[in-house]
Formats: sequence, C-alpha cells, structure tokens
Amino acid sequence: MLPFFFYLLFAFLFLYHSFHSCRWDTKAQAQHDAVLRDRLETIASKHARLLAAQDENDHTSTPSSGDASSEGTPAAAAAVADDPAGAETRAVARASASAKEEAAERAAAIAAWEQEPSWAKEWGAFMDGLQQTCWMPVYSSRNAYAEAMSGSSSSAVSVASSSSSSASSSKSGDSGSNNGTAGSQAPPASAEQHLPWPKGGWPPCMAPCRVRPRSDAWACSFTFGLSAKEVRADSTHKLLGWDSRVKPGAVASQLLLLSKAYASATAASVAAAAHAAASAAAANAGAMMVAGTAADPGAASGAARASAEVRSLRAILAQETPKLYRALAASVGTPELKSVARALGERPWLWVGDGFVSTNQV
Repeated sequence: MLPFFFYLLFAFLFLYHSFHSCRWDTKAQAQHDAVLRDRLETIASKHARLLAAQDENDHTSTPSSGDASSEGTPAAAAAVADDPAGAETRAVARASASAKEEAAERAAAIAAWEQEPSWAKEWGAFMDGLQQTCWMPVYSSRNAYAEAMSGSSSSAVSVASSSSSSASSSKSGDSGSNNGTAGSQAPPASAEQHLPWPKGGWPPCMAPCRVRPRSDAWACSFTFGLSAKEVRADSTHKLLGWDSRVKPGAVASQLLLLSKAYASATAASVAAAAHAAASAAAANAGAMMVAGTAADPGAASGAARASAEVRSLRAILAQETPKLYRALAASVGTPELKSVARALGERPWLWVGDGFVSTNQV
C-alpha cells in the first residue's frame, strides 16, 4: 500500500505544479501582449498624425492658383503619386527647415552660455594658459629661416649653380655680415641672411606671447621668435594674441640692428669687390705666377654674391621700413614714446634709400 500511496502523491504534486505553471505562463503572456498592443497603437496614432501634418503642409504650400484649383481632386492625387521627385523635394525642404531650427536653438544656447560670468573667467584663464605655454614651433636659427624663405623664392635658383664653386670665398667674404653660416657650402644669396637674430638662437618651441608670425620678421626677429607654421586666419591671430602691433620698443631695437646689418653687408661687399679686383689685376700682370701662386678663382663669384645680397637687402629694407615707422608712430601719445626716443637717440635709424642716417643728418 505504501508504494502505491507515494505514487499517487507524486502524481498529484506533478499535476498541481504543471497546472499552476501553465496558468502563470498564460497570465504573463497576456500581460506582454497587452503592453505590445498599447505600443503598437501609440506608434500607429503618431504615424497617422505625422501623415496628416504632412498632407496639411503639402496643401498649404501650393505656389500657384492653377495648382490650387485642382487640389484635392483624384487627378491631382494621382499626379503627386506619379511624381516622386516632387515628394523628394518637399522632404528635402522639410529637412532643411528642421536643420535651421536646430542651428538656431544651438546658437541661442551658446549665446546664453556666453552671457554667464563664469564662462568669461574660464575662457580668459584658458586663453592665458594657451598664450603662455611653450608649444608653438619656431625657427631656432637665422639660417633655418633664411633657407625656408629662399627655398620658395626665385632668387635662390639664380645663384644655386654658383654657390658650390664659391663656397670658400663666399664664407670669407661674408664673415663681416655676421650671418652665422657654417660648413663648406654657402647658402643662397638672400636678404634674410642679414636679419637680426639673438646670438644663442631660439628654442624649438616657445609660448605664443613670445612669438610673432613670419610677416613680422623684419619688425621683431631679434626680440620675438618667428612661427615655423604659417597662420593666416584672423581669428587664430586673435586667439594667439597676434592681432595687435609689435611693441614700439622691439621695433626701435630692430631698426638699430638693421642699420648695423646693412653697414656690415655693404662693407663686406666692398671688401669682396676690392679683393676680386686685386686678384684679377695681379693675375693679369703675372705677379702671382712669378711668386708661384695662382689667382683666387672664387674672388669674382664671391664679390658678385656679396653685391647680390646687398641689392636684395636694400630692396627688402625699402619695402619693410615704412611698416616699422608706422608701428613707431602708433606709440605717439603713449608712455612708450619716451623710451623709444631714448633708445634711438642720435643713432642711424632713418632709411634714406641707400643707407641709414640719424635724425641730425636729415
């Protein structure tokens, strides 16, 4: 009896469990179906409203009266159905209007954000840190800047063929110009070789507050580093603090150094020309052949190169010095005028076309 009783009890429990499990699954499925049905009804209602709104917009956007007279007719509906290009055009117009609305909302949000006092403080702190952090690459030496400038100019091509043959004579002829050239091959003849530059050069990277664009090279190359990357956008100039003029004190120092550089280049050119003339005269007279030495073959090419550098420098100074004088004129009526006048004094700083003179010589 006992085994039979246990069998009956086990069968009863199994049937009871199966019944309740099926009941629970049926209830859960009913709930899931109800939720899904609600969602489908919501989507269908939204889609119906969207279609109604689109139809209303299509009816109200009819441009001509002739189209309006045929609006709502079966023929007009068939024409719209057969014209997918028009439907696509209307869809593009609606998308464009939506994009304009989103852009207007973003602009309004940005304007509201800019009016907050905290934004001005945060932006000012960020710009101060950007302008005072050493991250901008600059030309570390004058030769690097001169090579970069002469590489894009046509003057470098005209003297490239004679630079290798006159390396030693050019080096001796340019020693008075303080161009800092080293090596057996002389650089191309260019005015940038006489650009004022600090003796120690510049580090590879500097802070933007200590850097100026390459367009200001002849105004402040001795006081400020020159950006190795060309920056043209006015907005970027403003962010970097380059939207203002070069300081008058830096311009005054640059003018004095340019005066010395031009005098040195002129003296080197005269010396090279005299050496070439003496070498040619001695060779013609045969005096050097008697002494057992040959005439210097690079004297003539060195003199020509020195003369070309002086002509190039003179042309650049004629173009750039008016800009420097306008920068100095901006200091009139400011406390910097006294320091500028004290720095210039009676030194030669006025360009007269073939050299610099002092105010007493004008």
